[in-house]
Amino acid sequence: MKKLKFLAFALFTVFACVSFASCSDDDKDEPEMPSPSVQKRLVKFSINAGSYEITYDSQGRIVAVVYYGYDGQTDRTTTYTYSSSQISATETYSSGDSYMEIYHLNNGLITEQGDITYSYEGGRISKWRDIDGSNKTFEWSNGDISSTSTNWSDGYDCGDAAYKYTDKYDYGRIVGIIEDSDDLLYDDFDPYLVMQGFFGTTPLNLPQDASNTWGNTYAYTYEFDEDGYPISGTRYINGKKIDSLSFFWEKCD
Repeated sequence: MKKLKFLAFALFTVFACVSFASCSDDDKDEPEMPSPSVQKRLVKFSINAGSYEITYDSQGRIVAVVYYGYDGQTDRTTTYTYSSSQISATETYSSGDSYMEIYHLNNGLITEQGDITYSYEGGRISKWRDIDGSNKTFEWSNGDISSTSTNWSDGYDCGDAAYKYTDKYDYGRIVGIIEDSDDLLYDDFDPYLVMQGFFGTTPLNLPQDASNTWGNTYAYTYEFDEDGYPISGTRYINGKKIDSLSFFWEKCD
C-alpha cells in the first residue's frame, strides 16, 4: 500500500512566496496562519547523511528535487510538470530507471492518483481511500490535524493516532517532510505537493509529538532562525533518536 514518495500553492494561487492561509473562508471557527515577517522557501534539506536540493520555476512551483546519497553522488531526481488538470512527477534513478506518478486535479486540489482518491472539507484533507478499500480519515481542531484513523483492506487496523503541535508556525509547510513515519499524517503523500498546497491547507503548526493505539510514541524537536523558520530538527520514536534534519531557506524576491 505504501506509495512511492517524492521529496508554493495550488494552481489558482500565487506559488511559493505567499502567506500560508486557509484555502477556504468557510471555516470561520478555525484559526489562520499569519504571514511571516520574511517570506522564504525551502531550497535544500538533509536527513542524516543524505540531502535533497529543490528547484523552482519562475512561477514559484517546484520543478525538480535531486537526492544525493550518503556518498554525495546523485541517487535520483524527481521532476514535476504542471497543467490545469494534472501534475506528473517522474522519478529517475542514477541507473537510468524511471517511474511516473500522475495526480489529477479538481479546483487546484489533488483528487485522484492511481487507485487512490482524496476528499476535502473546507479546503482541508478529510480522507484518502484506495480502490481496495484501504482508507485513512483526518480530524482537525484549531487549525491542526488532531487525529487520524487508518484501516487496510486486508483487515489490519492501524488504530487511531493523536497529534500535538508546537506553538511555532509551519511557515514552509514542511509537515510532509517532518512526519515521515509509517501511518502518520502525510505518510502516503508527496511532501513537495503537500508543501505547495495541492493536498489542501496543511496544519498551522509544526508537529511536536504523536502516539498511536499500538503504544508507539513519536517526538520532534527543532531549532529556528530569527524569522521563525526551522533550521534543524530531530525525530524520535519511542524515545530513541531516529533522524537528524537540517533545513536551508532562501528569501523570496
